[in-house]
Amino acid sequence: MRRLAILVILLALPQPVPAQVARISGLVMDEETGAPLPDSHIFVSGTTAGTVAGPDGRFELLGIPLGANRLVISRVGYLREAHDVMVRRPIGFEMDFRLKPRIIPLGEITVTAPVDPNFENHLEIFRRAFLGTSLGARQTRILNPEVLTFRPGGRKLEAFADAPIEVENRALGYRILYFLRSFQHEKDETRQEGEALFTELSPADEAETAAWARAREAAWRGSSRHFLHELVGLRTREAGFYIYTAEKPDRTGGLAQSGVAPIRRAEFALPPEELVRPGPSAREFVVSFRDHIQVVYTGEREDRAYRAWQGLQEPEQDDFQRSWLGLTLPEVHVDLDGGVLEPYAVRYYGHMAFERLADLIPRDYRPESAGRE
Repeated sequence: MRRLAILVILLALPQPVPAQVARISGLVMDEETGAPLPDSHIFVSGTTAGTVAGPDGRFELLGIPLGANRLVISRVGYLREAHDVMVRRPIGFEMDFRLKPRIIPLGEITVTAPVDPNFENHLEIFRRAFLGTSLGARQTRILNPEVLTFRPGGRKLEAFADAPIEVENRALGYRILYFLRSFQHEKDETRQEGEALFTELSPADEAETAAWARAREAAWRGSSRHFLHELVGLRTREAGFYIYTAEKPDRTGGLAQSGVAPIRRAEFALPPEELVRPGPSAREFVVSFRDHIQVVYTGEREDRAYRAWQGLQEPEQDDFQRSWLGLTLPEVHVDLDGGVLEPYAVRYYGHMAFERLADLIPRDYRPESAGRE
């Protein structure tokens, strides 16, 4: 990714668009020559909103949810661009993008790629860290592992992908294109950056449709976005979330989840009003807190897969799900749906970090029971 801009979409075009979603149309070009770039991917990261530029480089991206979004433009042979946008109204607007060609250093060119004798071992480590180890991960597979290469070093493993990683999640009913930017795994910590585009799979029958609906709602409950959605609405206790002050974790992760549960005991209870204040629009809020907070979700219990991942012994009785959150910025902007404008500004530990790609649902999904403001 070459540039990262924070944009606020305000200017409307004459064409109307469906309520509660926005639309972008425009052109993707080569920055140096101005030539159109067909087959470029344009999508909102973590959602089902995506499209591909036509032969003339033009595109129309529909279904952009209101609130905080990361708009990604990607094409093979070019540096990826990402723009963090806050869409405040259901409008249509025009945006053109100029991608810079990716210059491959001479040292990266090889006549024949060396064969990795430990590829399958490295791939298994990557699968567990990338997809997770939950029950849902057992029904999730990487369809094109051949795009991956690995660089081991001691206990650290780095992964690279020369094309989007294709993932099929039969537990939740999604096909995912994952544009990997960086991946490092060392012992029990993973640092990962990338953008995901979700597409719904076709169910085999009504029974599978119903099973996916139940699984998606279960994935939503207790998730980081569920928590942030209830936090900005000041409904955390009604939704089963309890917030406490927490000590600083012993270890901190990178731009993605580190996962290690730092402490087990709660400190002092915090009302949501102390963490949230109104933002620049009716759909935006500012969240800030010092150090870290502990979040206990009473709507679900920890399961054995999570306790095994944490290296915890089986308790005498089931415990509630516990997570810890820390901020990398003094404050972050969160929309009504629980989306964060600065996507890497929140670090998650504990149960919210346990939920990897196999347990994630698109950001434009929310169960009907949650309502839409």
